[in-house]
Amino acid sequence: MSFAREGWPFMAGVALSAVTVLGVAVWRRSWATWLVGFSLLVLAVALAWCYRADDDGRQRTDDRDAPVACAPVRSREGWA
Repeated sequence: MSFAREGWPFMAGVALSAVTVLGVAVWRRSWATWLVGFSLLVLAVALAWCYRADDDGRQRTDDRDAPVACAPVRSREGWA
């Protein structure tokens, strides 16, 4: 699976933040910090899902063939 070039800074930033917060949670043994770290991890996965590219590596486009940063979901009939 490949990702759109525009999404890498967002995905990397949130993923790095999640790893940092989870490291602090291990060090401090704080339940609230674990919760924040897990939330950031879920956000990083959601961003990765949003910025994914087609299976052949092309960037997703909308009906007007203009590149979009966050792609709509593809259904059987086309773009949803």
